[in-house]
Amino acid sequence: MIAKIESTDGRLVYEHKDEPVQVYSKATATIMQSLLRDVISSRITSSFQTDLATINPSLASADWIGKTGTTNEDENMWLMLSTPRLTLGGWLGHDDNRPLAKGAGHYRNANYMAHLVNAIQQAEPGIWGNERFNLDSSVTKSQVLKSTGEKPGKVSINGTEVNVSGSTVTSYWATKEGAPVTTYRFAIGGSDADYQNAWKNILGSIPAVTPPSSSSSSGTTSSSGNTQSGSSGRSRLFNR
Repeated sequence: MIAKIESTDGRLVYEHKDEPVQVYSKATATIMQSLLRDVISSRITSSFQTDLATINPSLASADWIGKTGTTNEDENMWLMLSTPRLTLGGWLGHDDNRPLAKGAGHYRNANYMAHLVNAIQQAEPGIWGNERFNLDSSVTKSQVLKSTGEKPGKVSINGTEVNVSGSTVTSYWATKEGAPVTTYRFAIGGSDADYQNAWKNILGSIPAVTPPSSSSSSGTTSSSGNTQSGSSGRSRLFNR
């Protein structure tokens, strides 16, 4: 970012002026922060939390969120970290784009970033802060089915109206309405074959599952299960 350009005689040629534009709503932003907390705490794609806990247990208890990144052939790897006070990013790679060793991002970059975070803390104690990322008051909480990510409801399949219910989890939404009621095409994307397989897995006892037609339903059946409280989050994508 160029802040200012001046001529040799001191004349101002250019000066950057901040013109902030809100891109995401507070609800969307804070839901994303909640999701990114799991990236670090789960330790699935990065050992940063484990490494930092070994180096500085107190600092590891800060409210860390983050995101890992990897390019094709493992040529570049990133780890972006943040607390409510400060954001830090680290890149790992070769100048000639040679592939990195297996586990370089998960272990090496994570370990480097843990030591860097601790070094910054030692240079300026308290810089990372003790604040927490919190969901904005505009976030709507909905109880949704684990199977569909939407609320229990009726779905027409092969002319039969099926009551879909089962185990639920809490899902966060950036809309006042919250989660919609389950529909046949409940996911983002997905082919007809994806939905056929999904409904076979969800309902089990319904044979020859096909996309719903415009014909009226000829009967009613139901699918149910145990209702449980669960962690926040929502999965709406098929593996293809």
